[in-house]
Amino acid sequence: MASEKKDFPYDYYSKIYQTDAYSCIPICEKIVLDVMKYKIQGIPDLSIEEISSIIGTEKDGTPQGYNVERINEHLKLTSPSLEFKLDFLIPKWEIILNEVNEENPFKKPVIMMIMQYDTHELNWMRHAVVLFKADNKWVTYFDPIYGECSEPTSKFYNQWSHNDRLCIMLKIGQRVQRVLEEYSTEVKEEN
Repeated sequence: MASEKKDFPYDYYSKIYQTDAYSCIPICEKIVLDVMKYKIQGIPDLSIEEISSIIGTEKDGTPQGYNVERINEHLKLTSPSLEFKLDFLIPKWEIILNEVNEENPFKKPVIMMIMQYDTHELNWMRHAVVLFKADNKWVTYFDPIYGECSEPTSKFYNQWSHNDRLCIMLKIGQRVQRVLEEYSTEVKEEN
């Protein structure tokens, strides 16, 4: 469990860098899952390759649809429940601020889709990053290509707006409690 002196989740995230042109979403989901292991029990230890396979990432990237929620099938045994939910155009900046700055019961990172400038191709690209800290002046996020970044909120917000304000948010403790029949079915299937 996280120490009270540490800043959760900011002090606990693993810095995983992208070595290809298409795995930003699986990397971001892996970072978020690794961070949440400090607060939530039962999160499986999935590799980036396994996450890529689960959500359908291919050489041209991860389709930005509900396929990113396929990971939830592997999170059924978490306590409390944990689910990734995709939001298009609905999230307002205030909601995002509440997610990353919330103190009770969890602060949690948010995966944001932004338009990021590719310094190698000299062009803009759709790209996933993990937002850890934010207010109306500055944001701090981890970019799987460029590492940890801090920049003015107005710049970040503009990059996010150009990508339909798409984000992948964590929902904690909102899934209905599972029944014993589900567990017995899963145990039979594993044997």
